[in-house]
Amino acid sequence: MKTKLGISIGLLAALTYFAALFSGFGLALIFLAGYILLVESDEWLKRMAVKAVVFTVTMTVLYWIVSIIPGLFGVINDFIALFNGEYFSIEWISDIVDILHSVISFVENIVLILLGIKALSKSTIYIPVIDGMVNKFLG
Repeated sequence: MKTKLGISIGLLAALTYFAALFSGFGLALIFLAGYILLVESDEWLKRMAVKAVVFTVTMTVLYWIVSIIPGLFGVINDFIALFNGEYFSIEWISDIVDILHSVISFVENIVLILLGIKALSKSTIYIPVIDGMVNKFLG
């Protein structure tokens, strides 16, 4: 089946995943997903556009949550010092956060590549949490 642009549905879905891969939650992903949701009529394609956005936003939020950890430990450290306690070393926490950031980015890139490849044949990879959110948003 073809889109209104004249390309296959699978190719447009793959382009959406690759836009997420190369731009993160950037303008390319927003424009492609917006176009698909507003103009295209294929339900599978709409699901893939929403899945690309939901997956990218979820991974970004996860990245941000991990980024909060050093600041949280800093606040705890300052609170302890307020009551004449001793500071504890949190240098190792930054190393763990860096590792977690690398793992999150690696997993995001691999999953987006696999989703893009699968989309070319008009199939997908089931990701329980993400697909659950997509079903919730699209009914």
